[in-house]
Amino acid sequence: MGQQDIGWCAGFLDGEGSFLMAKVGHQKFYGPEFPARKPKITADQIIKAPLEKLKSTLGGSISCVQGRTTSAGNPIYRWFIDGSGKLCEVLPLLIPELTIKKARAELLLELALTFGSGGIKLTPSQCNERITIINKFFELEVI
Repeated sequence: MGQQDIGWCAGFLDGEGSFLMAKVGHQKFYGPEFPARKPKITADQIIKAPLEKLKSTLGGSISCVQGRTTSAGNPIYRWFIDGSGKLCEVLPLLIPELTIKKARAELLLELALTFGSGGIKLTPSQCNERITIINKFFELEVI
């Protein structure tokens, strides 16, 4: 993957992508007061070609968005990448090239770096670290 491809992906995601902290239902590890969140990057399109370029450059998956179509009845496709390991590889490549969504991407990376092996119960300090990152993320202006 060349720098030009990374630049293209960053530009596309800056305009068309979403840098998210998706809700997850695994609060048994965190406690009921903990807002369980998973870092994720997505992009929705009616034309698959740009999503295929994202996938070939950065990895991730493409799916058809269930229950959503265009006004003409055409499907909407979604590219997404999640999982702390993959995000920890991809975000450092994208962040230097991002402008509009750079702060969101930096906080996603910060959250992704707090994840270790799945299924481990977090300590109170780990919970507090994640809560601080999540709160900073949701204080950012929605783009």
